[in-house]
Amino acid sequence: MHVLIKRRMHTVRLNSDVEPILELEKEEVEWLGFHAFIQVLKRKESRHKELLAILRSRLLSHTMSGRESPELKYAIDTKNSSLLWKIKY
Repeated sequence: MHVLIKRRMHTVRLNSDVEPILELEKEEVEWLGFHAFIQVLKRKESRHKELLAILRSRLLSHTMSGRESPELKYAIDTKNSSLLWKIKY
């Protein structure tokens, strides 16, 4: 995912005057991804029980666990973003 973000940023840089800056490390992108997948899959927990267990264990054993920055904690706080709740599936 980190590589895809960097590639997309490079494309933006080539096609405009905007100079995007990625201040996230690969581990932070993975950690955010785990949180996002868990939040979405929890809506249909009975269907995704096994996958959710795997994702939760991976999140707990992730190198970022226990040392998240305030910015990362803000990013996953549901009070700050309603985007996940607007997804319909």
